Amino acid sequence: MKLSVIIPVHNSENYICRCLDSVVKQSFNDFEIIIVDDGSIDNSRELIESYSLNDKRIQYFYIKNHGASYARNYGMDRVSGKYLMFIDADDYCDINYFGNMVSLIQHFDGDVAMSNYQLVRDKNIYSNRLPRNINKNGLLDCDKAIGLILLDTGFKGFVWNKIYKMSVVDYHRFDVKISYLEDLLFNVQVFKNCKRIGYSDSAWYYYCQNSGSASSKLNQDFYDSLLTIRKMVPDKIRYITDANLLYSLISDHKGKSDIFKTIKNENRVSNLHLHNLIKNFIVKISFFNPAIATWVSDILGVFLTSNMYLKLRKLIKQ
Repeated sequence: MKLSVIIPVHNSENYICRCLDSVVKQSFNDFEIIIVDDGSIDNSRELIESYSLNDKRIQYFYIKNHGASYARNYGMDRVSGKYLMFIDADDYCDINYFGNMVSLIQHFDGDVAMSNYQLVRDKNIYSNRLPRNINKNGLLDCDKAIGLILLDTGFKGFVWNKIYKMSVVDYHRFDVKISYLEDLLFNVQVFKNCKRIGYSDSAWYYYCQNSGSASSKLNQDFYDSLLTIRKMVPDKIRYITDANLLYSLISDHKGKSDIFKTIKNENRVSNLHLHNLIKNFIVKISFFNPAIATWVSDILGVFLTSNMYLKLRKLIKQ
């Protein structure tokens, strides 16, 4: 078996058929699908079983509800492929996604490879913007790759737009104690053991942002997770986690004086940088005056999550 794909599911009856339709129709055939149903109480189970009965590549497991990290770990303990990928149940992918990702990691003889993605919101599709210094295809070392997934734009820390050599992730698992940034934490741990990480600016995955989804909400776990990640990343790129942390502390009104002082003591304002120009502006002024930064963040908060902002990004990219 060349490729194993893990799909965690929880009450996804409105999306799972779209996801599985895109999976079973892949042009690449040498794969297994491991679906871990994390205690769904809707019709997800019946829908998934109808697919598994007609496609022997699908393995379906129903477990008690423990969260997405536990479900992914459960699937990782049961894979048999040389390479590993993840898909979220409310997303979908291009018909050539699996084949393109396998070709990408083999082309670079990489430990990991990552691709760009499309953002789907309210039936509109937007191209995700990558940093300007990213070429169409390329190869990265460990530190450069970690720096890229820490950024507030670009490939980010998601697991669903990456393919992993199974031998690299064998001893790594998702932290079930946190519920935010678990993807990023997992990737930082994996990337630290990688020598060759390939990438492509091609976008074959469709990331669907649904209203009320867990990915659209911040909670206290964010700070604990980012502080854990901060301790793991190389010193020379720690300013990236500090900029993200500082922006989140200000915009979410949960600033902790000890965290803020640590960031100020270890950085100069010129060192802190986010690729998003508006967020970067807030980071800079918050370094000097958190009250003003909070006020600016309040005004821009709605705009940054609006369709108008996404359309402007798309227009600027063109």
